[in-house]
Amino acid sequence: MKHSLTAGGRGHPSVIDLIAEHLATPRDPAHGERSSALKPSVLERLERALWRSRQREIERSLDGATDAADLEAKLRRLEWRTLYRYY
Repeated sequence: MKHSLTAGGRGHPSVIDLIAEHLATPRDPAHGERSSALKPSVLERLERALWRSRQREIERSLDGATDAADLEAKLRRLEWRTLYRYY
């Protein structure tokens, strides 16, 4: 016996119809369901914290630059140090 995944004109919805309807309706996070975009995973939070820490470190090291040439020299040293840290 063949089974169809679509309703085929009958009065009741099929599984595919129900899935399509569910995917087509927008979700309201304030309605009790929280989106995964609103609650990042532990690894995402750790990555973000490490990135912010690194950015603060870079800003602190560039903070004492007196002019554009000094700033460029400090940036080159930072890039050099970061590049060869892994070799």
